[in-house]
Amino acid sequence: MSALRQARVVAVGEWRRMWRDRSALFAIVALLLFCAVAWLASAQRAAQLRGEQARLTALADAQWQAQPDRHPHRVVHFGDFVFKPPSWLAAIDWGVESHAGRSLFLEGHRQNTANFSEAGQGDGLLRFGQPSPASVILQLAPLVLIFIGFGAVAGERASGTLRAALLAGANGRAWLLGKSLALWPVALAALLPIAATLPFAGLHAADAWQRAGWLLLAYAAYLVLWCIVVTLVSALARSAHAALLALLCVWVLWCVALPRAAPALAAFVHPAPERVVSEIRVEDALKAVGDSHNPDDPYFAAFRARTLARHGVDTVEALPVNYGGLVMLEGERLTSEAHAAETRRVDALHAAQNRLVDAFAWIAPPVAAAVASRSLAATDADHHRHFVAAGEARRYALVQALNQLHAEKIAYRNDRAQRLHADHWDAIPRTPYRPPSLPFAWPRAQPALLALLAWLAILAVGLHLCGRWLERRA
Repeated sequence: MSALRQARVVAVGEWRRMWRDRSALFAIVALLLFCAVAWLASAQRAAQLRGEQARLTALADAQWQAQPDRHPHRVVHFGDFVFKPPSWLAAIDWGVESHAGRSLFLEGHRQNTANFSEAGQGDGLLRFGQPSPASVILQLAPLVLIFIGFGAVAGERASGTLRAALLAGANGRAWLLGKSLALWPVALAALLPIAATLPFAGLHAADAWQRAGWLLLAYAAYLVLWCIVVTLVSALARSAHAALLALLCVWVLWCVALPRAAPALAAFVHPAPERVVSEIRVEDALKAVGDSHNPDDPYFAAFRARTLARHGVDTVEALPVNYGGLVMLEGERLTSEAHAAETRRVDALHAAQNRLVDAFAWIAPPVAAAVASRSLAATDADHHRHFVAAGEARRYALVQALNQLHAEKIAYRNDRAQRLHADHWDAIPRTPYRPPSLPFAWPRAQPALLALLAWLAILAVGLHLCGRWLERRA
């Protein structure tokens, strides 16, 4: 009998054992129910958030268009909103979506943080974590596999069944492969809710189908990895009790300890400043450059001199444009540059933290699976920072367009008493936020996927060597 046929026979025998074992059957049904409930709860929550985001976007548009005739600088301080729609795959893995803000208030002279996160609004469900299929797959499914398969090989070693089979000519490697294959249907059943989303994913976003497909492959590799781990530990343990204890220790280390220790260690090694500290640094940088409200400030005195020389006049009243608007343009440019410099510094620290967390993917497969999951689902911190950066780009373009109106349409004399028609604000582009495409996720998702494949290869070799070891001991 060939090795593959032996493996199939062993797998079928193990399935029959699971069917007879009511506790194993109960665990399988419970896993499927948990997956279904998590999927339904996440899908309902995501639909509610998309509806809320659409309503708030329409409200912000209506408020912007309802502005009366007014001075452009009043519009600068009236501000605008940009909203981040939930990722279409957030229902699979919420990532940081529940804790990161979904809206940005855009105004002149400052960059605001994202507001109105679900956690910040006190959603009671979030006190226990946002339920999602990802949390079931990454944490609960391995426990179910451990519960079902911890005695698959160790129990037969203790009873003498395995020794008898090997002495009768059974292939030890095929035996272990069959035991591992028997766990695959149980593990992959947890992916059914995600697989059900594939036909609909492409209806909402251009790359949602590709993202969902890669997510499915990452989860499948992760679960198959656990099937091999359970079989391998069961084969090496002296008894079923020892196998269960060892597997639970591995689960606690991989699924609980290291995923929490990695970000904590990264924050300790590469500490990023709090928002208030960054604001103070920006204010200090602006003070070192100049104060646009002080006419005797050296920087803006030189700016005034350059402006007068460029236009060939002696006084700001003789300029063909409003000098006050030019000062607003220059002041906003300086403010944005100071914020951008601080943002680059903080982003460099966050990138260093990410690299350290990503290194844990080679120590703990659940870290690799979590990193790949959040990146592919567009719910990680990198995608949130993309939203913040896009919001800042929109804010700067909007404010500078209004400052340009101030400079070109408002006369310098009696500046504050003048008004512009509301059609001027309506003509300024206010494009909605568009999430990045799949290539944006690859710099973090690809190394995590490679780590999962490397773990699979190492464990497969380990399973092969263990099978040969069992044959020699027989």
